[in-house]
Amino acid sequence: MRQVAQGGGGGLTGPADQNALQTDPAPLGSSAGPLRTSMYIGALFAAAANATFFPAGATSSGLHAMA
Repeated sequence: MRQVAQGGGGGLTGPADQNALQTDPAPLGSSAGPLRTSMYIGALFAAAANATFFPAGATSSGLHAMA
């Protein structure tokens, strides 16, 4: 599941980066949406992973389980 989440974020940011390098400013608005959306989705997955593996605080066993 982690690879799917990471691949989804990378797949959405690639076209956004390519559009940002173009000289025509029109596609920038269409690339900014997926870029920010993928960043927010990644942050949600990271927060969910932290809550799952560290319910009572950061521990060594939780870190090993997450890895």
